[in-house]
This record gives sequence, C-alpha cells and structure tokens, in this order.
Amino acid sequence: MKKKGRFLRLTTALVLLALLVLLPGGCIGSITGYTGKEATQGQVLYRLSDRGKKAFASVCTWDLDPTHTSFDIAGEIEGSKVIALGGYTGTGVANPFVIEAEPARKELWTSDPALEKWEVPVTWEDLVFTVYVGKNVEKIGCGRECLYYGVETEDGIRFYRPVCYFVCDEANPTLYSKDGVLYLRKDDTKLAYQDDLIAQKEPGSALPGGED
Repeated sequence: MKKKGRFLRLTTALVLLALLVLLPGGCIGSITGYTGKEATQGQVLYRLSDRGKKAFASVCTWDLDPTHTSFDIAGEIEGSKVIALGGYTGTGVANPFVIEAEPARKELWTSDPALEKWEVPVTWEDLVFTVYVGKNVEKIGCGRECLYYGVETEDGIRFYRPVCYFVCDEANPTLYSKDGVLYLRKDDTKLAYQDDLIAQKEPGSALPGGED
C-alpha cells in the first residue's frame, strides 16, 4: 500500500507539473508572462503579455530600401502599453530588439563581411535608422548587434548594417534622448543594453567600410 501511495503521489505531481508547463498564464512554461501573442504595427513586431496590458517591441523589418530609414515604436499596441525594446518570452527565450532585413537572402547575412571570402567585390557600411521611441518605453529588455545584410548590385555586393539613432517622445516620464542615445531621467545615466545598437553619427550619414 505504501508503494502504491507513493506512486499515486508521484503521478499526481508529474501531472500537475505538466499542466504548469503547458498552460498559459501564471505558469512555469510562461515565467516571463509572454507566451507567443504578437501584433504588428507598421514594420514593427510586438510581443504582448498574458499578464496585464503590456508589450515590448521586438523586430523592426527593413525592406532593403536605403531611403527607408526610420521606425516608430508605438506608445500602445492593441490596448497594451509598449514598455520595452526587446525582452523575453516563455521560460526565458531572448527576443532582442533588432532591425532585420527579411527580404535579404540568408546567405548574404553576416556579422562581418570583412572576415569572409566573396567571389565578387564587396563594400559595406553602417546605415543609420532613426528610431522614434514611444512615451511608455522604460527600458531595453534585450538587444543584440545587428547583422550586415547584403544587396547584390552590378558591381558586386553592398552590405548594410542597420544601427539606431534613438529619438524619445518628450512625454516619456522615464527616458529622454540626446544625440541618438537614451538616458534615464531620474539620474541621467545611459540606458543599458544599447551599445550594440546605437549609431555613432547623425542620421543620413554612413560609416564607410572597404572593399575585399
């Protein structure tokens, strides 16, 4: 009887654990509160929380047109306040804030074109995007350095790496921007996790690379 009792308790515990992992809401499988709900506005993808009306901006999709160089981060999306740039979903899966060029051929995505061998001449540059940050954003929850995206031309391949020049909504009570960088209002410190994202020059300028 004792063995049967232990078996039943173990079985019950395993079933409860499985339910916690699989069910949305306040569960182990969703310790972040984000379980996959998404919304898109403009060219920006947002992740929506299951706990309360909050969201974070995740991916800005660039169409590879070098004249399209700005993104607007909404104050709200589908009734949820956009409180962060990047964050985590499920049990802690990183969903960084990043600019991606989805139409680009995957074989032309690279972290550094200078480190790879190409059969045609290549050039590269940082392309500065103005990112207008909404009034409710409080932090950068997760970010990563943007990749270079290659565009084939008559002369070879031109690589662009999107970088951000942040412009914060003046109504934002938590953050402000100066020279393309985000700062906390409470103590004027630079907001964390943006070194891999920010531009080093004014919008419209390019940081020239070289030729292989």
